[in-house]
Amino acid sequence: VVRLFLWWKGEVDVDLSAVGVSKDYRQTDTCNYMSLGLKEAGMVHSGDLVNAPQGAAEFIDVHLDRLNSQTRYVVLAANVFSGPAFSKLKECFVGWQERSANTQKGEIMEIKTVANKFQVTAPTKGFVGAVFDVKERRLLWLDLPFNSSIGFSIHGSMRDIVAAVEEFQLYA
Repeated sequence: VVRLFLWWKGEVDVDLSAVGVSKDYRQTDTCNYMSLGLKEAGMVHSGDLVNAPQGAAEFIDVHLDRLNSQTRYVVLAANVFSGPAFSKLKECFVGWQERSANTQKGEIMEIKTVANKFQVTAPTKGFVGAVFDVKERRLLWLDLPFNSSIGFSIHGSMRDIVAAVEEFQLYA
């Protein structure tokens, strides 16, 4: 299990999303605040938090063995649903950690398993943070900001997702 996470602080609604993409750039899996009840899926969202004055986290557990068989890449994205751009937030981090489905079940965050994180300071309301290659078990940080007055929505944004995967392949 790979856990993708978003941690932020501020009176703002920030959302974490992930999308699965096949090797020929078709969308295969989607996980965001609109797919909260899908426990049997390959990606499971922790829940939609809409305000974090003391700090909060959303995460997506990616169960590699349950992904659509056509999924080659998982793309990590985030957007500000309501509020200022990422650069105006008090704090905002995205990252990933490896988890054991058996020994860490139900644990919200195990800091010692955090593989990497970075601070989000984009002057935009949306970005693609990373692409995970499911087959090769590699992750590439991209931090690709997207300009949008209403935030970045993973739905209907496959052009941006494909660009992120192509960027990944350049550096792979």
